[in-house]
Amino acid sequence: MASASGNAHKYDGAMVRTSCALDGDRRHYWSGGGDLISGMYEVVVPTTKKKGVTVNKVVVALCGELKVSWKTAGETSSRLHEVTRVVCNKTKSYDIDDSLLVTGTHEFPFNFNLPTDAPPTFGNAAEHVGRIRYFLKLSFDERQIGKTTIRVRKLRDNDLHEHGSRPAYEHAAKSFFLASGKAELD
Repeated sequence: MASASGNAHKYDGAMVRTSCALDGDRRHYWSGGGDLISGMYEVVVPTTKKKGVTVNKVVVALCGELKVSWKTAGETSSRLHEVTRVVCNKTKSYDIDDSLLVTGTHEFPFNFNLPTDAPPTFGNAAEHVGRIRYFLKLSFDERQIGKTTIRVRKLRDNDLHEHGSRPAYEHAAKSFFLASGKAELD
């Protein structure tokens, strides 16, 4: 397993640490073929007076969202508009015995297949035009405790290695101009 990320959050009076380990040494996943995203969230609960933290349910989720934003300018001011759509939402839930996640280390494994029609990751936080992003999320009773970003690449027929088992790295250059101008895809 390759460690992907770690977080610390105050929850129920304790500093709970989380880390996400993904199976294999994978930095990218592939759309078009239902690629498997698997691994484990590890949660470390410190020693507390009540010997743990109160949690009814732990949820690991694979989320994908499309976000488009644009500005309109009026005579005296400008306004930012945003539209967000969910492109993927899969969850795995764990009910916690006696609603107490006891002091110690806990592991929550997950396996999610990307939808075969999942669009590839696009854009970044600095771009205010649009983006598609995917992440794994860990929640205690609907409160987010951990988050790990993953990248999804488009799988094309010629992206397979000689043995046909794994896609080769896709090199793509994309530039978009949504005002009057050009749109370019390589």
